[in-house]
Amino acid sequence: MENKTRKVGVDIGKSCVKFVSEFGTGEIPSYISRGRLTQVINDPLSPPSAIRYHETDWILGHDALLGSQFSLKTDETKTDERNLLFILLILARLGITHADIVVGLPVNSTENAKTVELVKGMFSGQKEAVINGKPMTFTTRVNVLPEPLGTYFSLVLDDNCRPIKTSPFYHARMAVIDIGFRTVDVICIQAGRIATVKDSTMSGTVSFFEQVWKLIE
Repeated sequence: MENKTRKVGVDIGKSCVKFVSEFGTGEIPSYISRGRLTQVINDPLSPPSAIRYHETDWILGHDALLGSQFSLKTDETKTDERNLLFILLILARLGITHADIVVGLPVNSTENAKTVELVKGMFSGQKEAVINGKPMTFTTRVNVLPEPLGTYFSLVLDDNCRPIKTSPFYHARMAVIDIGFRTVDVICIQAGRIATVKDSTMSGTVSFFEQVWKLIE
């Protein structure tokens, strides 16, 4: 493990937790259960996911199906401390012990200073855990950004995260609409700066489907 601080992006979603770094990208299904991992699903694309944190054993990802207290973490609550377990497992898989982490939050959460500080404090600092039987120590620093900004960055940054000043989106005023599972976020950007933020609406794809299905019935 290198002690050099690395950059890691984390998207805490409803069905999975996604990540991106210079060492690769991936996702872990939002399955979680208490207990120890006694057997492993033979999937080379999904390494074992046993973690012991604060004297409690957890199983994450597909292997959580083998646990005695399985649950699908579907609430997508960013301030849930269990999200830290997924972050530590991601760092272990990437071979990173020192990380600057960026976590995306709904726009209404990023407008709430208390929520932002809660997330930063919860996921930052020195963390000790035993992951797949190996004791590990992580040092993390977390920042947050409005989730729709990820789309903007994909349009105006190159693979080395440098601005593409020739991009038609770089200087233009533009809106980014993030249609999520249960919410829709909207932000406006002017020359790389957030100009306007609209609170999240409680009308994502699930709500839309439910309305359309009732109409069809």
